[in-house]
Order: sequence, then structure tokens, then C-alpha cells
Amino acid sequence: MTEEAPRIRLQSLDIMRGIAALAVLLFHYSVILPRFVPAARPIPLTFGEGGYGVHLFFIVSGFVILMSLERSTASQFLISRFTRLYPVYWLACLTTFALLSLSHWVDYDVTPGQFLVNLTMLQSYVRVADVDGVYWSLAYELGFYAFLFTALRLCGPRILPFLPCYMLAGAVLFRFAAPYIPHPLHLLLMLHQYAELFGCGLALYLLRTRGFSLVQAAVLPAAPLVEALYDGWHGLIVVALIVAVMSVACLSRWQPGRLARPFVWLGGISYALYLTHQMLGYAVIGRLQAMGAGPWLSFAIALGCALLLAHALTYYWERPVSAWMKGRLTAWAARIRPWEGIRRIRA
Repeated sequence: MTEEAPRIRLQSLDIMRGIAALAVLLFHYSVILPRFVPAARPIPLTFGEGGYGVHLFFIVSGFVILMSLERSTASQFLISRFTRLYPVYWLACLTTFALLSLSHWVDYDVTPGQFLVNLTMLQSYVRVADVDGVYWSLAYELGFYAFLFTALRLCGPRILPFLPCYMLAGAVLFRFAAPYIPHPLHLLLMLHQYAELFGCGLALYLLRTRGFSLVQAAVLPAAPLVEALYDGWHGLIVVALIVAVMSVACLSRWQPGRLARPFVWLGGISYALYLTHQMLGYAVIGRLQAMGAGPWLSFAIALGCALLLAHALTYYWERPVSAWMKGRLTAWAARIRPWEGIRRIRA
């Protein structure tokens, strides 16, 4: 594989992340807002399909995390994931908790104990409420990381071709046997309703890097069919469109042009945007409308504030702090296991 291909692919995936983050934001501001700010009026345009932005995030994760694992040692992967996920998450969690504790603009209460558990990002595993509703998806992300890392460490790369099919089967099994699967094993064993999406991302990566395989290709149309078990025809159609777009982004030689640059930027700040837009945006919308602003104006200001905050968190907190932590942890790992640098997870 050339050095150019990964760069193009990663840029296209940044665009997918940007679209996913914007879709989720529009869904929350146009559909979910009244649940948390009953007096607020959402914009008179609902975007219910925006909730499927999380599905797109999961497919992107399936692709990107396997790529990261294959290019890293075990310690490099663990350090890169920790320093990528936690610094901005901690600050977002603290900011949201402070807002909810010091104001009554959002109808949602969080205790100090819940906040402390949330700092671990493991709150869903111990059945503690999220500080912000969007954190629910992080439990599925962490479960996927743990599952894939463990599978590759125990079985090696020979297990990779079987994992997408396993995840499809896990999503089907969960539809009919969910009450019999202990919590949180369904997260750690990829036996849940979103498992097929991660499997779809794995299949796309294998098709991109290993060449055509009928089994992996069959996973792509199968994923929307599995989604139909949970969301019916609507879910099937939306996820089929998502899989089609992801297939173009991952498998074609399409190169984003200048018009796509805003979405590349949006993809770069998508994690911070995802973590902070919901409760903070609700607070802005509720407060502005209480002061007399209309739905569209309050929405536009909340959107602008969410984007500015995400940009600031990404470029002035997440990236410098993550780089500093990564350097320190990498040096520490090298002192403990100096031979780790020559070992790769893949053969």
C-alpha cells in the first residue's frame, strides 16, 4: 500500500466524522430539546434521521481502530486511545457538570458521585447515569476497543476475516436473547444492537487492505438488514445509505476537493463537538428564548457557540495535552518494556 492511500482515506473519514457530528447535533436541537428544556421551542424543522449519525461514527470506528491496531504495538495502541479519548472528555464532563450544578437552565440533575464515576468513562458498565446524554455511545466504543484488542492479542491476525460475521451474528442474537446476556458482557463480547456497524467498518478495512473477498463484501448489505430487526424499514434505508457512502469513502479513489474542507475541519473537531454540544447547547437555547429570542436565532447562536467551543477544545486543549500525555506515557512504557517497540500486533 502506498503512503498516499492512507492519507486520502483518512481525510475522507474525517469528512464522515464531520457529517456524523453535525447530524447528531441537528437531531438533538430539533427533536430532543423539549425533553430537557420543556419551555423552549425547537426549530420548526425536525431531523429525526440525525440520530443515525452515531451509526456512522460506529462504522468509522470499525475501520479506523483496526487500522490503528495493525500499525501499533500494544502499548502504543493503549496510549494513543487513552490520550485521544480522555483529556477532552474530562474537561467536557467537568464543564457540563458545572453548568448543570450552577444553573437550572436544563431539566437534568447530576450528583457529585455520578460525576466522579463519569470521569472513568465506565459509568454505563456500572449502571450510573451519564453526565451528558451523548456519553452513552462511549460505552460501545470502549467495548469494541477492548474486544478487538483482546481478540488480536489472543488469536492474532488469522481471526480478522471472521470478526465481521461474528459481529453480525452478535447483533442478530441480541435482538432475540438480550434478557439472557448479562450486563455488561454484551458490550465486551460485541453482542448488542450496534455490533453489526462495527463489523461493517472492519469489513471495509479488510476490503481496502486485503483486496476483494466475497464474505467481507456480503457484510455490507447484511448490516442494513440486521438494522431492520431493530428499526424496521426506516432503519434499513438509512443505514443502507450510510453504508453506501462509507463504501465510496473507503473503497474508491475519491479525493475530497476544496468544497469539502469545512467538513474536514468539522471532522477534526467532531469528538469535542459531540461531547459538548448537547447540554451546553440546550442551556444556550433555553436561556436565549427566555430572553425573547426566537427558535431560529437561538438555534443559530447555539450552533455557533458549539462549533467555537469544540474548535477551542480541540486545538488549545485536546491536541497539546494529548501530545504531552502521549510523550510522557510512551517514555514510561519504554522504560518498563524496552522491547515492545519492535513488536507489532499483526504478523
